[in-house]
Amino acid sequence: MMPIYDDHIQKKSMRIVSVLILGFILSLMLCSSMLCHAQSTDQDVMSKARELVSSAKAAASRGEYQESIRLFEEANDLFSSADNIYAIASIYERIEGACSEALNAWDRFLSACQDCSLQERGSMRADKLRKDCTVELTIDSRPIGAQVTFDGEPRGLSPITLKAIAGRHKLTLKLKGYHPVQNTLFLLKGSKTEVKSIPLSPLTQLQPAPRETVPPVPTTTSQIEDQALSDQSSDSDLVSWSLIGAGALITGLGLWSYLSARAEVQEIDKAMTTEELNSRSTNSSYQLKEGLGYVGLGVGVGLSAFGVIRMTF
Repeated sequence: MMPIYDDHIQKKSMRIVSVLILGFILSLMLCSSMLCHAQSTDQDVMSKARELVSSAKAAASRGEYQESIRLFEEANDLFSSADNIYAIASIYERIEGACSEALNAWDRFLSACQDCSLQERGSMRADKLRKDCTVELTIDSRPIGAQVTFDGEPRGLSPITLKAIAGRHKLTLKLKGYHPVQNTLFLLKGSKTEVKSIPLSPLTQLQPAPRETVPPVPTTTSQIEDQALSDQSSDSDLVSWSLIGAGALITGLGLWSYLSARAEVQEIDKAMTTEELNSRSTNSSYQLKEGLGYVGLGVGVGLSAFGVIRMTF
């Protein structure tokens, strides 16, 4: 009995060991597969990030700075790199009026690049840019004493001198008894000092509406005669101007009719054969147009001249 029992125990132990070995092999295979998948995913992300960086550099070389920044930011979202932020800050420096954006990018770079090789160079460029972009701005008002609000922050009473970063800013001036003023300032990079002198308009009091005035009625004989002569003169001027205007219109129509007749004559002169000449002459109304042109010119000039004489004398 003992040998049979020992043989049973030995076979059972062998099965357990075999199961453990098989489980260990399967675990190794599963871990290896997951590791390979993770490595493959990382490689895909890196490949996509490199493509975005290459496209961003090409866009920057073409002067498409905003598109280049967008591509660098997208690449940095896939694979965070201080080099990408360094490139973003460098591109912002090329854009006019983007001092604030460039300085923010340099701050991001210095936070991401604690011990990288570009840290010293980035720090120097950030300091130089901050110096170049800082403008000493003096704000004055007429009259003085207005409350100055700069980019939504109260700064004091005018005149006041403050430091600001080049770019777009909002300025508000308020003074009791005067209209508030809201301006948008654009400070230029490299401009060390700027002075903004702003006049304020006083609040106007409401004035009573003017009374309707009635022209005086003439009472004496001389006043009545003067009023009648004035009315007659106004009517005469109106008639004279009407004659001048009608004469100018008729003169214009007559000139157009005459020129149209001359054009038809020139077309007839271009005829190459007798048949073509006869055909064009028969179908043309240049003689009627020429006659109307002469009549229009004469009548129009006469009416205008009569109107001028009537107005003068």
